[in-house]
Amino acid sequence: MTLGEGIYPLLKQNSKGPEELPRYYASIVESSDDAIIGKSLDGTIQSWNSGAERIFGYPADEVIGKSILILFPPDKLDEESEILGRIKRGERIEHYETLRVRKDGKLIHISVTVSPLKDADGVIVGASKIARDITDRKEAEEALKNAQGRYKQTLDQLLEGCQIIDFDWRYVYINDVGASHSRLREEDLLGRTMMEVYPGIENTDMFGMLRDSMVKRIPHRMENLFVYEDGSDSAWFNLSVEPVPEGILSSRST
Repeated sequence: MTLGEGIYPLLKQNSKGPEELPRYYASIVESSDDAIIGKSLDGTIQSWNSGAERIFGYPADEVIGKSILILFPPDKLDEESEILGRIKRGERIEHYETLRVRKDGKLIHISVTVSPLKDADGVIVGASKIARDITDRKEAEEALKNAQGRYKQTLDQLLEGCQIIDFDWRYVYINDVGASHSRLREEDLLGRTMMEVYPGIENTDMFGMLRDSMVKRIPHRMENLFVYEDGSDSAWFNLSVEPVPEGILSSRST
């Protein structure tokens, strides 16, 4: 579904006349958090919304009329000819993940959807590009991969349950023993926050100790009564917490 196909039924439903369509388009495009960019078939930027300004750092008057290649890192320049070739064939490119460069020179990860733009006669005259900044997600994925690689060989072999929790309180690593202690699968934990897995845990004494270690970057030790999620059982553990580059490493033994 294109932007127009999605909006026009909405306008009909709300009894809006066709003459109001351009104003609705402009309002929706300008209010979007995503970058929405119009370009000609030679890659010249023709429209640029506030989302594009926020993501790429350029105001509209600095980029309109210039080549879209100003956003491309040197090693990604070949992508544009491939994209334009597909657009000229009438193809739509969806959720393509790549790198682009901001005005300040910072590389960012984006997810891009590019669609052909047609005139009243159905002739392809340009392309609309919707780009979303996914840098935070990609950096989190990379941090998770690095953390797993750094600790996996050693911690996987321990008889203690070990887990690494990042500064956003997300599980970025857990060994098999740690998962068995929690009575949860590894995939139920990794990438989720402690608060998502155990609602209300932030109100416990144990979490207070974890927070103290996270903030002050100091180790802690305590005995902790762990009540399982369904409330049907509990167990005592010796809990140790150490600061690590990703956040904290906690290990527990019975």
